[in-house]
Amino acid sequence: MWDATFFCGSCAVIRRKPLDEIGGIAVETVTEDAHTSLRLHRRGYTSAYMRIPQAAGLATESLSAHIGQRIRWARGMVQIFRLDNPLTGKGLKFAQRLCYVNAMFHFLSGIPRLIFLTAPLAFLLLHAYIIYAPALMIALFVLPHMIHASLTNSKIQGNIATLSGVKSTKRCWRGISHHRRWWR
Repeated sequence: MWDATFFCGSCAVIRRKPLDEIGGIAVETVTEDAHTSLRLHRRGYTSAYMRIPQAAGLATESLSAHIGQRIRWARGMVQIFRLDNPLTGKGLKFAQRLCYVNAMFHFLSGIPRLIFLTAPLAFLLLHAYIIYAPALMIALFVLPHMIHASLTNSKIQGNIATLSGVKSTKRCWRGISHHRRWWR
């Protein structure tokens, strides 16, 4: 549908001729898989996601390894954005540009979430106004974004992961509350 599926890791089959045409696997960034996919899409090649499991891979085994992996992915996406920006240059369709930019900026989505989670605490505990505006004005800015994000996610993802932000926030607060009980 979007023709912007990029391969992640080693579970991909790429024809040799297109790979040779773009100079092989892109090694200029730490996310060579996504960068190679971008170059192939720029040349007009298509990609497909296979919903049938074809291989088994390994996941990180510790929180520190998981965080390190995510930091590397974020760094790699920023490197791709700087070196081979999907918004500029030839070869990509509009939908492909949107998908690549979304994948690249995904790692920044935690910043607004952090602000929205800590702003009430800062106000309650420190009487600090992180967002200095009446509640109605905040609602006028926040609600359209939340509605748009929810509708877009449900359209793109179907029933999968539409409440992941709510679940991760709930898990975060549950962990904090358990931690506080432990130290009392």
